[in-house]
Amino acid sequence: MVQTVEAYPCATLEDKRKLLVYVYCCMGETSMEMGHLNDATEYHEKAKKMAEESGFKDAKSRVYFNLGEVFHKKGEYQRAIDVWTEELPNVSSPVGSSLFNYAISICFLKLDNYMEGLEHGDMSLSASDRSGDKDIKLYATTLFAISEGTFIIYDIIPWSIIRPQYN
Repeated sequence: MVQTVEAYPCATLEDKRKLLVYVYCCMGETSMEMGHLNDATEYHEKAKKMAEESGFKDAKSRVYFNLGEVFHKKGEYQRAIDVWTEELPNVSSPVGSSLFNYAISICFLKLDNYMEGLEHGDMSLSASDRSGDKDIKLYATTLFAISEGTFIIYDIIPWSIIRPQYN
C-alpha cells in the first residue's frame, strides 16, 4: 500500500506525505487490532515522524494518541503517559483533551499513582463538560468515580470527605 501511494502522482508532495501519514496510521491500527503490537509501534512511529516533519497538526494528535494506546496495550504505561503528555498541550478540542486525560488517568491508576490518576480524571471530566458530548461525559464521569473509589479503598482520602452529609 505504501509503495502504491509513493508511486501515485499527487499534485503536491504535502498531499502525498499527508496521505502516507494516514496510511501508516491505519496500518498501525490494524496491526494493533491483530495483536501485532511491535508492528503497530513501528507504523505509528513512522507516522509520528512524518507528521512532525510535515507539521500536520490534526494528524499528529491522532498518531500520538494511537502510539500511546499501543504502549498501553503492551503494558508500558509510563511510555504511554510520556507520549500522551507530550502531545496534550497541543490538543485544542475539549473532546480530544478529555480523551487524552482519560487515557493518561487510566495509566496512572495502573501504575498505582492515584493522585495523578485523580488529577487527570478531573481534567478529563472538566474537558468533557466543555465538549457537550454526552458519551465523553459518561466515560469521564465513570473514570472520575473509579479514581475517587480507589482513594477510598486505599484510605488515601477519608470516606467522610467524599460522602454527602445527610441531615
